[in-house]
Amino acid sequence: MTKDEVLDKLKELSIKLRTPRLGQKEIRSIKGLEYHLRIYFDGLASALKEAGLQPTPLAEKMSTSENELSNYVLNLGKKIGKRPTVFDIRHDGKYSEVIFNKRFGRNGIQKAYKLAINETKMQPAKQTKEIYLKDFPNKPLFWGRAGETYIVAELMYRGYNASLLPVDLGVDVIAIKDSKTFYFQVKNISFDKVLSRTIPITTSSFSKNQSSNMFYVFVLQRGQAKNILFLPYQKMHELISKKLIVFDENSKDFSICVSISEKVVNVCLPSDRTKTEDVSSYLDDWDVIV
Repeated sequence: MTKDEVLDKLKELSIKLRTPRLGQKEIRSIKGLEYHLRIYFDGLASALKEAGLQPTPLAEKMSTSENELSNYVLNLGKKIGKRPTVFDIRHDGKYSEVIFNKRFGRNGIQKAYKLAINETKMQPAKQTKEIYLKDFPNKPLFWGRAGETYIVAELMYRGYNASLLPVDLGVDVIAIKDSKTFYFQVKNISFDKVLSRTIPITTSSFSKNQSSNMFYVFVLQRGQAKNILFLPYQKMHELISKKLIVFDENSKDFSICVSISEKVVNVCLPSDRTKTEDVSSYLDDWDVIV
Protein backbone atom coordinates (compact mmCIF):
# COMPACT_ATOMS: atom_id res chain seq x y z
CA MET A 1 0.00 0.00 0.00
CA THR A 2 1.48 3.35 -1.07
CA LYS A 3 1.20 6.59 0.87
CA ASP A 4 -1.47 7.90 -1.53
CA GLU A 5 -3.42 4.65 -1.16
CA VAL A 6 -3.31 5.05 2.63
CA LEU A 7 -4.72 8.58 2.32
CA ASP A 8 -7.46 7.32 -0.05
CA LYS A 9 -8.38 4.56 2.45
CA LEU A 10 -8.74 7.15 5.20
CA LYS A 11 -11.00 9.32 3.05
CA GLU A 12 -13.13 6.31 2.02
CA LEU A 13 -13.47 5.24 5.64
CA SER A 14 -14.52 8.75 6.64
CA ILE A 15 -17.24 8.79 3.97
CA LYS A 16 -18.41 5.31 4.92
CA LEU A 17 -18.71 6.17 8.62
CA ARG A 18 -20.01 9.67 7.88
CA THR A 19 -17.55 11.38 10.21
CA PRO A 20 -14.39 13.45 9.68
CA ARG A 21 -13.00 12.11 12.98
CA LEU A 22 -11.31 8.72 12.96
CA GLY A 23 -9.72 6.92 15.89
CA GLN A 24 -7.64 3.77 16.33
CA LYS A 25 -10.76 1.58 16.52
CA GLU A 26 -11.94 2.71 13.09
CA ILE A 27 -8.44 2.43 11.57
CA ARG A 28 -8.08 -1.18 12.76
CA SER A 29 -11.29 -2.13 10.94
CA ILE A 30 -9.27 -2.10 7.69
CA LYS A 31 -6.61 -4.80 7.58
CA GLY A 32 -3.06 -3.47 7.21
CA LEU A 33 -4.04 0.21 7.39
CA GLU A 34 -2.57 0.80 10.85
CA TYR A 35 0.71 -0.85 9.83
CA HIS A 36 1.12 1.35 6.74
CA LEU A 37 0.19 4.45 8.72
CA ARG A 38 3.22 3.82 10.90
CA ILE A 39 5.43 3.50 7.82
CA TYR A 40 4.47 6.76 6.15
CA PHE A 41 3.44 9.06 9.01
CA ASP A 42 4.62 10.17 12.45
CA GLY A 43 1.23 9.32 13.92
CA LEU A 44 -2.46 9.00 13.22
CA ALA A 45 -3.07 12.72 13.73
CA SER A 46 -0.58 13.75 11.03
CA ALA A 47 -2.03 11.20 8.58
CA LEU A 48 -5.60 12.40 9.15
CA LYS A 49 -4.58 16.03 8.74
CA GLU A 50 -2.85 15.28 5.44
CA ALA A 51 -5.99 13.48 4.30
CA GLY A 52 -8.04 16.58 5.15
CA LEU A 53 -9.73 14.87 8.10
CA GLN A 54 -9.89 15.61 11.82
CA PRO A 55 -8.08 13.50 14.42
CA THR A 56 -9.83 12.74 17.68
CA PRO A 57 -8.53 14.67 20.72
CA LEU A 58 -6.74 11.48 21.87
CA ALA A 59 -5.09 10.98 18.49
CA GLU A 60 -4.03 14.63 18.49
CA LYS A 61 -2.30 14.22 21.84
CA MET A 62 -0.77 10.88 20.90
CA SER A 63 1.02 12.66 18.04
CA THR A 64 2.87 14.88 20.52
CA SER A 65 6.64 14.47 20.16
CA GLU A 66 8.79 12.91 22.88
CA ASN A 67 10.62 16.22 23.26
CA GLU A 68 7.33 18.08 23.88
CA LEU A 69 6.25 15.46 26.42
CA SER A 70 9.53 15.54 28.35
CA ASN A 71 9.51 19.37 28.41
CA TYR A 72 5.91 19.31 29.63
CA VAL A 73 6.80 16.98 32.54
CA LEU A 74 9.82 19.13 33.43
CA ASN A 75 7.76 22.35 33.48
CA LEU A 76 5.00 20.67 35.49
CA GLY A 77 7.63 19.56 37.99
CA LYS A 78 8.85 23.15 38.34
CA LYS A 79 5.28 24.32 38.84
CA ILE A 80 4.42 21.85 41.63
CA GLY A 81 7.91 21.79 43.16
CA LYS A 82 8.60 18.06 42.79
CA ARG A 83 8.90 15.23 40.28
CA PRO A 84 5.40 14.67 38.81
CA THR A 85 3.52 11.45 39.53
CA VAL A 86 0.63 9.78 37.71
CA PHE A 87 -1.77 11.61 40.05
CA ASP A 88 -0.15 14.98 39.21
CA ILE A 89 -0.52 14.28 35.47
CA ARG A 90 -4.17 13.34 35.94
CA HIS A 91 -4.84 16.43 38.06
CA ASP A 92 -3.24 18.72 35.47
CA GLY A 93 -5.37 17.09 32.78
CA LYS A 94 -3.42 18.04 29.67
CA TYR A 95 -2.19 14.52 28.91
CA SER A 96 -3.04 11.00 29.98
CA GLU A 97 -0.32 8.86 31.57
CA VAL A 98 -1.02 6.33 28.78
CA ILE A 99 0.81 8.42 26.19
CA PHE A 100 3.97 8.46 28.36
CA ASN A 101 3.96 4.68 28.76
CA LYS A 102 3.49 4.22 25.02
CA ARG A 103 6.32 6.61 24.15
CA PHE A 104 8.82 5.91 26.91
CA GLY A 105 7.84 2.44 28.14
CA ARG A 106 6.94 1.36 31.66
CA ASN A 107 7.05 4.22 34.20
CA GLY A 108 7.02 6.58 31.24
CA ILE A 109 6.39 9.72 33.28
CA GLN A 110 9.53 9.19 35.38
CA LYS A 111 11.58 8.33 32.27
CA ALA A 112 10.39 11.47 30.45
CA TYR A 113 11.24 13.62 33.47
CA LYS A 114 14.71 12.08 33.79
CA LEU A 115 15.33 12.59 30.07
CA ALA A 116 14.37 16.28 30.32
CA ILE A 117 16.65 16.78 33.34
CA ASN A 118 19.60 15.14 31.57
CA GLU A 119 19.07 17.20 28.41
CA THR A 120 18.97 20.39 30.48
CA LYS A 121 22.28 19.50 32.16
CA MET A 122 23.92 18.70 28.80
CA GLN A 123 23.03 22.04 27.22
CA PRO A 124 26.23 24.08 26.88
CA ALA A 125 26.31 27.28 28.86
CA LYS A 126 26.06 30.36 26.69
CA GLN A 127 29.17 32.45 26.69
CA THR A 128 27.98 35.99 27.19
CA LYS A 129 30.08 39.02 27.80
CA GLU A 130 28.88 40.93 30.82
CA ILE A 131 28.36 44.60 30.05
CA TYR A 132 28.07 46.68 33.20
CA LEU A 133 26.07 49.89 33.30
CA LYS A 134 27.85 52.97 34.56
CA ASP A 135 27.19 54.24 38.07
CA PHE A 136 25.26 57.47 38.55
CA PRO A 137 23.79 59.43 41.49
CA ASN A 138 20.90 57.71 43.34
CA LYS A 139 21.36 54.57 41.23
CA PRO A 140 19.62 52.22 43.77
CA LEU A 141 16.48 54.39 43.74
CA PHE A 142 16.31 54.41 39.94
CA TRP A 143 17.01 50.67 39.68
CA GLY A 144 14.45 49.84 42.36
CA ARG A 145 11.69 51.58 40.44
CA ALA A 146 13.01 50.17 37.16
CA GLY A 147 12.68 46.64 38.56
CA GLU A 148 9.08 47.28 39.59
CA THR A 149 8.23 48.77 36.18
CA TYR A 150 9.93 45.84 34.45
CA ILE A 151 7.69 43.36 36.32
CA VAL A 152 4.58 45.39 35.44
CA ALA A 153 5.54 45.27 31.76
CA GLU A 154 6.23 41.53 31.79
CA LEU A 155 2.91 40.84 33.52
CA MET A 156 1.06 42.91 30.94
CA TYR A 157 2.76 40.99 28.13
CA ARG A 158 1.19 37.89 29.70
CA GLY A 159 -2.35 39.27 29.88
CA TYR A 160 -2.38 40.63 33.44
CA ASN A 161 -3.90 44.04 34.14
CA ALA A 162 -0.94 45.21 36.22
CA SER A 163 0.05 48.50 37.77
CA LEU A 164 2.37 50.04 40.33
CA LEU A 165 0.87 51.05 43.66
CA PRO A 166 1.45 54.74 44.50
CA VAL A 167 2.14 54.01 48.19
CA ASP A 168 4.49 51.19 49.24
CA LEU A 169 2.89 49.29 52.14
CA GLY A 170 4.74 46.07 51.43
CA VAL A 171 3.14 45.58 48.01
CA ASP A 172 4.72 47.23 44.97
CA VAL A 173 2.66 45.79 42.13
CA ILE A 174 -0.93 44.58 41.86
CA ALA A 175 -2.20 42.50 38.92
CA ILE A 176 -5.59 41.09 37.92
CA LYS A 177 -6.28 38.22 35.55
CA ASP A 178 -9.40 36.06 35.14
CA SER A 179 -11.07 37.89 38.06
CA LYS A 180 -8.23 36.91 40.40
CA THR A 181 -5.96 39.44 42.10
CA PHE A 182 -2.22 38.95 42.71
CA TYR A 183 0.18 40.99 44.84
CA PHE A 184 3.92 41.41 44.34
CA GLN A 185 6.75 42.86 46.36
CA VAL A 186 9.63 43.52 43.98
CA LYS A 187 13.33 43.67 44.81
CA ASN A 188 15.94 44.57 42.20
CA ILE A 189 19.24 42.84 43.03
CA SER A 190 22.43 43.77 41.18
CA PHE A 191 25.14 41.12 40.98
CA ASP A 192 27.68 43.30 39.22
CA LYS A 193 31.09 41.86 40.19
CA VAL A 194 29.61 39.84 43.11
CA LEU A 195 27.93 36.43 43.37
CA SER A 196 25.71 37.01 46.40
CA ARG A 197 23.63 39.77 47.92
CA THR A 198 21.76 40.16 51.20
CA ILE A 199 18.67 42.35 51.15
CA PRO A 200 16.02 43.30 53.74
CA ILE A 201 12.33 42.46 53.71
CA THR A 202 10.32 44.54 56.15
CA THR A 203 8.69 42.57 58.95
CA SER A 204 5.48 44.58 58.68
CA SER A 205 5.25 43.72 54.99
CA PHE A 206 5.56 40.01 55.65
CA SER A 207 3.10 39.96 58.54
CA LYS A 208 0.46 42.04 56.73
CA ASN A 209 0.53 40.19 53.42
CA GLN A 210 0.01 36.55 54.37
CA SER A 211 -1.80 35.24 51.31
CA SER A 212 -1.43 32.56 48.64
CA ASN A 213 -1.81 35.39 46.11
CA MET A 214 1.30 37.16 47.45
CA PHE A 215 4.61 36.78 45.62
CA TYR A 216 8.09 38.05 46.37
CA VAL A 217 9.79 38.83 43.07
CA PHE A 218 13.53 39.33 42.75
CA VAL A 219 14.90 40.89 39.57
CA LEU A 220 18.38 39.38 39.41
CA GLN A 221 20.54 41.68 37.32
CA ARG A 222 24.05 40.92 36.15
CA GLY A 223 25.34 43.39 33.64
CA GLN A 224 22.48 43.96 31.23
CA ALA A 225 21.11 40.43 31.67
CA LYS A 226 18.04 39.91 33.86
CA ASN A 227 16.36 36.87 35.39
CA ILE A 228 13.30 36.77 37.61
CA LEU A 229 13.12 34.72 40.80
CA PHE A 230 9.55 34.12 41.99
CA LEU A 231 9.09 33.05 45.60
CA PRO A 232 5.43 32.56 46.63
CA TYR A 233 4.46 33.54 50.16
CA GLN A 234 4.30 29.86 51.14
CA LYS A 235 7.91 29.31 49.99
CA MET A 236 9.11 32.38 51.86
CA HIS A 237 7.41 31.09 55.01
CA GLU A 238 9.09 27.71 54.50
CA LEU A 239 12.53 29.35 54.17
CA ILE A 240 11.91 31.30 57.38
CA SER A 241 10.94 28.06 59.14
CA LYS A 242 14.21 26.52 57.92
CA LYS A 243 16.05 29.58 59.26
CA LEU A 244 17.47 30.41 55.83
CA ILE A 245 15.63 33.73 55.94
CA VAL A 246 16.43 35.26 59.32
CA PHE A 247 15.22 38.10 61.50
CA ASP A 248 17.76 40.88 62.03
CA GLU A 249 17.55 42.21 65.60
CA ASN A 250 19.27 45.47 64.63
CA SER A 251 17.11 46.48 61.67
CA LYS A 252 14.02 44.62 62.88
CA ASP A 253 13.65 43.29 59.33
CA PHE A 254 14.02 39.88 57.75
CA SER A 255 17.19 39.32 55.71
CA ILE A 256 17.37 37.13 52.62
CA CYS A 257 20.65 36.27 50.94
CA VAL A 258 20.56 35.25 47.27
CA SER A 259 23.58 33.78 45.48
CA ILE A 260 24.03 32.86 41.82
CA SER A 261 26.44 30.63 39.93
CA GLU A 262 25.97 29.44 36.35
CA LYS A 263 22.30 28.31 36.21
CA VAL A 264 21.96 27.72 39.95
CA VAL A 265 20.26 30.21 42.27
CA ASN A 266 20.41 29.61 46.02
CA VAL A 267 18.91 31.21 49.09
CA CYS A 268 21.65 31.07 51.71
CA LEU A 269 22.03 31.87 55.37
CA PRO A 270 23.57 35.38 55.56
CA SER A 271 25.88 34.43 58.44
CA ASP A 272 26.92 31.06 56.94
CA ARG A 273 26.69 30.91 53.18
CA THR A 274 27.50 27.20 53.08
CA LYS A 275 23.93 26.59 54.29
CA THR A 276 21.81 26.94 51.18
CA GLU A 277 18.70 25.81 49.39
CA ASP A 278 18.51 25.59 45.60
CA VAL A 279 15.56 27.66 44.33
CA SER A 280 16.50 27.46 40.64
CA SER A 281 13.14 25.83 39.83
CA TYR A 282 11.49 29.19 40.62
CA LEU A 283 13.73 31.06 38.18
CA ASP A 284 11.83 32.73 35.32
CA ASP A 285 8.84 30.51 36.14
CA TRP A 286 5.85 32.75 35.39
CA ASP A 287 3.57 29.71 35.69
CA VAL A 288 4.03 29.78 39.46
CA ILE A 289 1.53 32.67 39.49
CA VAL A 290 -1.72 30.73 39.94
